[in-house]
Amino acid sequence: MTLLGTRNIWKPRPSNKNKSEKDSQILKNQGYISVFLEKVHYQASPHFFQKVFGGKDKVAIMTTTTYKTPGRPDIEAKIVLGSSTVDANVPTTLSKSCLIALNVPTQAEGLELRTTISSIKKDNFERTIDLLSDESFQAPLELDPIGIGKVLTIANMVRKIFTTDEKRAELEGSFAGLISRDSVDNPVENNRLTDGYLIMISNLDKGNDFLNEFDPELLTYTGKELLYDKKKLNLTHIVYSIHFIPAKGENEQAVWAKKYQHALNSLDDLLTAFTRDGQRAVLKKSLEEWKNGNLLLDNDPTYIQAEKQGIKQMKYLEIQKHYKQHVDQTSFINGDTISLAESLLTDGESPVSRGALEQNQEITRNIFIDNQAYAEKLFEQMEDNVKQYQEMLKEAKKQSL
Repeated sequence: MTLLGTRNIWKPRPSNKNKSEKDSQILKNQGYISVFLEKVHYQASPHFFQKVFGGKDKVAIMTTTTYKTPGRPDIEAKIVLGSSTVDANVPTTLSKSCLIALNVPTQAEGLELRTTISSIKKDNFERTIDLLSDESFQAPLELDPIGIGKVLTIANMVRKIFTTDEKRAELEGSFAGLISRDSVDNPVENNRLTDGYLIMISNLDKGNDFLNEFDPELLTYTGKELLYDKKKLNLTHIVYSIHFIPAKGENEQAVWAKKYQHALNSLDDLLTAFTRDGQRAVLKKSLEEWKNGNLLLDNDPTYIQAEKQGIKQMKYLEIQKHYKQHVDQTSFINGDTISLAESLLTDGESPVSRGALEQNQEITRNIFIDNQAYAEKLFEQMEDNVKQYQEMLKEAKKQSL
């Protein structure tokens, strides 16, 4: 952070109050990061005339989130949070909570967080700032193609506006959060991203030695106010809430997700597959669609490799489970079944045919075995499986004795 006397402090959220800072460090390829800008509290140092006569400043807040990956261009998202009028030397809270990064994978080298407070000198520039602070321009950093296109467009627009306007006094707080493979002691102090609150405190008054005697243990964040020794802290400070999740789940709108769904839907063809070979052909077709989904998922940069593997395995098991349930619950007609049933349907002196005639059962005769119509008719008339046919044979033998 470029401000004189700035301190970076980590504090756990209430839900993770029992975890240490080291245990909360975010490691490479382990999950996803979301970041909220919780609060910007500003205390301006008045110039000479403001000290004597008082006065006001117009300021605008801009956040910049940069995703850094080795060998690839940085991806940058900028959000303008509007303008405010503040009294000189009066502590003022300038912003409300704003999402600035959403589920970005921990495959990067690091995630840089920067918040800039700019003094506005022209009224027309203030109007431009207010337009840029509309919700439609407040797009958090995302890595899907649509998200990247949107944030880059907005970032270029904001950068151009802020660099072509007249010079302004700027106050900038930044944290270059590295994502390492192994945890370290005091990760925030060593510029490592950590799940919890990242608090940046700055002393703008060169004559104030508060930070020289600062004790982090006396600092608490209530979710609304930053307290030091149970008293409200009025030094300029920025509070980020950094969230880590190990998996974010399936994106049903992704092309690969739709391909997986198509693979499952193709198993509906099992309803008309009357042979074992037919059922296996349906399964093979479904698994080919599953493989196509895998190829698309492999090219999705918004997922870490570990979750990609988990999704592939889950979808494979879903296909196998669906197939097995259908095969176990549905009787099919294979060659053995047809041969067995043939003895029931032809003229002759077999015990089965005599038993059937004695019971006056109406059984279709003289149907060509290889004809598909015959198989369909047979399936309609005899819904039982091979075991039930065998029971019929046993019963017929008993009647012939």
